[in-house]
Amino acid sequence: MRHPASLAAVPILAMLLAGCAGGLRPAAQAEYDFGPLPSAASGTAPRLGVSAPSWLTSTAMHYRLFYAEPTQRRQYAESRWAAPPSELLAHQLGRRLAGADFSPRCRLTVELIELEQVFERADASHLRLAVRATLAPAVANAQPAQIDIDLAEVAPTSDARGGVVAAGHAVERLGERLAAWLKETALASGCKR
Repeated sequence: MRHPASLAAVPILAMLLAGCAGGLRPAAQAEYDFGPLPSAASGTAPRLGVSAPSWLTSTAMHYRLFYAEPTQRRQYAESRWAAPPSELLAHQLGRRLAGADFSPRCRLTVELIELEQVFERADASHLRLAVRATLAPAVANAQPAQIDIDLAEVAPTSDARGGVVAAGHAVERLGERLAAWLKETALASGCKR
């Protein structure tokens, strides 16, 4: 027969163990974006919409071990985007394209096709950013202008942080390419004011 004092100690011991286990929490996820927003230039940007396929609508940061499993898309466990990539991209591009002086009747649609860190080897990777941009014209009989942009930016380190740095550079290059393309197509589409 057990002593009543030893039976009373069992619930206390269980509470102590539960308290210790409660302190073992998984490491907090690091949240990233594409870097500080650029200063907005004076002028009117085209109305902008950014869309993405279903696998890029979450905050997961994707990578691919091309050297081992080229068809498997993976996600970093302890790192994520601060918002879905299409939302982050819309903020960045909206600021970068603000100095263009566009007609409010024109609309720029950017379809995010790919955003992932690709590892060629365990110690070497690049960030791939691919988009399709469509400029809907202000004049009724003009055809929409469209461009596909596929960028690769070398990651400085072989981890999520390196992919984030490369993503920031790729988004900056994308903004430059889009600005140059819009300048070329704006007059023909009736979008330049």
